[in-house]
Amino acid sequence: MPLWVDLSCSGKDALPMPPGFESYQAPDTGDSAWTSWRPEAAPGLEGYVGNGHVNGDVKDAAPSWKEHTDSTQDGSAWLGAEDGAQEAWTSWGQDSAVQSQGQTGTEPQSGLTGEADAIVQFVSDNWDSPEKMVLSEKTRFTDFGFSEKLLNGIYEMGFVKPSKVQEAALPIIAGSPGRPGQSLMAQAQNGSGKTAAFSLAVLSSIELEYLQPQAMVISPTRELAKQNQSVINELGKYLEVKTQLVCPGNDEDRCPRDPKAHILIGTPGKLSDLAKKKIINCWYVKTLVLDEADVMLSEENQMGSQIATIKQQLQDDLQVLFFSATFPDDVRHFGHGLIPNSKGIKVSKKDLTVSSVLQVYMNCATEEEKFNQLCNLYACLNVSQSIIFVNRSDKAFELAQRVKDQGHAVSLICGTHQTGEEKMDPAMRDHVMKEFREGVTKVLIATDVISRGIDVPQVTLVVNYELPCQWNHVNMETYLHRVGRTGRFGLKGIAVNLVEPNDLPRLEEIRNFYECKITEFTQSFDDLEDTLRKLR
Repeated sequence: MPLWVDLSCSGKDALPMPPGFESYQAPDTGDSAWTSWRPEAAPGLEGYVGNGHVNGDVKDAAPSWKEHTDSTQDGSAWLGAEDGAQEAWTSWGQDSAVQSQGQTGTEPQSGLTGEADAIVQFVSDNWDSPEKMVLSEKTRFTDFGFSEKLLNGIYEMGFVKPSKVQEAALPIIAGSPGRPGQSLMAQAQNGSGKTAAFSLAVLSSIELEYLQPQAMVISPTRELAKQNQSVINELGKYLEVKTQLVCPGNDEDRCPRDPKAHILIGTPGKLSDLAKKKIINCWYVKTLVLDEADVMLSEENQMGSQIATIKQQLQDDLQVLFFSATFPDDVRHFGHGLIPNSKGIKVSKKDLTVSSVLQVYMNCATEEEKFNQLCNLYACLNVSQSIIFVNRSDKAFELAQRVKDQGHAVSLICGTHQTGEEKMDPAMRDHVMKEFREGVTKVLIATDVISRGIDVPQVTLVVNYELPCQWNHVNMETYLHRVGRTGRFGLKGIAVNLVEPNDLPRLEEIRNFYECKITEFTQSFDDLEDTLRKLR
């Protein structure tokens, strides 16, 4: 029977460079403290422990970081909230899991529900009878046997201490050149360090002297595949690892026959097609990674058959890694069929919601009132960066045009449409995401093509213009992933649900399923705008 690891709450990676570090000079080199940081050499940085928060001397040396943490802890921006909503607004700012960020002398917190009580549990035959396992608080990346070159890539990306999911997973899945680790099914929150976990496992087992595909990393969307390629390239920078993107696209994206790369990164349809046609050599592939595996293995999604086709082209002695924030029962059973006797990491559903994201709703009598409220929110949307989610491509185009007709600037992304008024080809998708990541555009209207795994740290506000529904019920996994586009790595964010009367029972579904609070928005838009300015 499969052996599972129950991770009641996952931690997270180090953040990208916090504000203020760019002005702090390392004493030995004169470079930015963040650029020159190494565990053994950067006096004064001992207090920085791998989750984007600081204590001791470094905090004092980074005034903008200090200002950031101090300005968002007392909930004062929400003064004026009425009745029960006041408690929700204020407690969000004062919640211990959020408030501990940046405090001197405290153990770093991720901002994820239950992080203070994080435990690891193994589950074998009986899902309801786990066996507890205690993780060491002193684990470092040097404990996993990584090469010096791989460690240099880890440190240059700003990762200092393994997150909980990495600490639990890497001893199982990390290997050595030519000898991958064990298979694993891993479930942990958005922003918990899953991408770095499987990337490090893959990189640890690559035989660099053999320029043949030795690992495949499969994602449900082009955008997530490109992001994963970027992370792997950065972590493997000093290894000089070669990667090849395998996605539908234009001529410049075309995968060559027999690509000279160590790692293939792409989408299931394209990889399946090229594997069947023998355009890519799968003989030496020893590791198969499924990122956002629940999407690809869902019985309602044709990607499941494509994954099975890919696996048929690979050797029997294969390491298979499943990573996702959610694993419905049908997906878990599908996964067991592909990798029997696998190990796993599991997070209970009530621990998945992000405490650092304030979830609210606006009750709109009609579709027209909903659109007017969105326009009222526009100044708030532009404070940092924001994503507006809808369910269908045609709705995305219609809404974007209406917003533009009101004189507001927005960008749009959805699945590929090669023809018609709603044309959106791969090159356009790449261009839209590049501009959004670089901050050229601030407001993005999107379908769920980017609800999974996309990291843009400056996103402070997510708007569900439509709740994600399937068969007249909320798709709980998709809702979680949408909300997870803000509040990344424990930073604060806000999610606003624009709902009509028939949506109110669906909000109650979400509250009951995730045991979370979603309160009615009763504040002024000026108050909301002021609070958003203090989040980044």
